Order: sequence, then structure tokens, then C-alpha cells
Amino acid sequence: MRQLPDQVGIKGLSSGRIYSDQIRVAKRYSERLRGWMGRRRFAPGEGLLFPDCNSVHMYFMFASIDVVFLKEAPATAGAPIILEVSSLRRMVRPWRFLPLADWKATHTLELPAGESVAWDLKAGDMLCIG
Repeated sequence: MRQLPDQVGIKGLSSGRIYSDQIRVAKRYSERLRGWMGRRRFAPGEGLLFPDCNSVHMYFMFASIDVVFLKEAPATAGAPIILEVSSLRRMVRPWRFLPLADWKATHTLELPAGESVAWDLKAGDMLCIG
């Protein structure tokens, strides 16, 4: 994935709907390791994008989340980053012992529980990151 700022927005490609402008990008090892561990509440629209990551764990989590696995579409120079929803896991409970993974995905987006339903996301949806 191309270099991203520390925070990005996400919108639906076909709908043009802006889903959020509060998506933090976990670029550094410490951010990726910590993720949302220890958090009990999340603001609506808040999210955490893990570039080049297709699995997550739920250890030390205290709240349920939605996990959206994404595949990056082929990029052209200067064009926005387009991601396809590969699969979703909704309402994933804390302390799940097995990692969640989608081996076809290239990136992972964590959202507050229920947010993917509010956004009406489903596999195959195309999202624009910017």
C-alpha cells in the first residue's frame, strides 16, 4: 500500500457516501501490536486500519468489534487507493482465542461493533481511502 497519513477517510465508491474521516492508520509496530487493546468504548465512525495485515487477535480486548478484511485493487499512479471488502466478521467478542484471518485480504479495518452494519458493508463493496 502506498504511504498513508496517520489518519484517513473512507467512502463508498459506488454510493459516494463518506463513512468516516476518523480512521487511524496503524503504521508502526507498537501501534499494530497494541491496536485497540484495553479500550472499552469507541466513538461512532472511529476505526483502525492495519495496512499489509490479513489477521488480527482479540487478546486483551474488552469490547466487541467488527473486523473488515480488504483487498487492494490494482493502483494507477496518482489515483486514489481503492479497496474491495473481501470478508467481514461482525460483533467479534473479546478474548477470542483463535486469530481472525482472511488469506485473500491485504489489509484489515477494525470498527466499533455494529459500525459495519450501520455502513451497510458487505463482501464485494468497493471503498476509497483518502
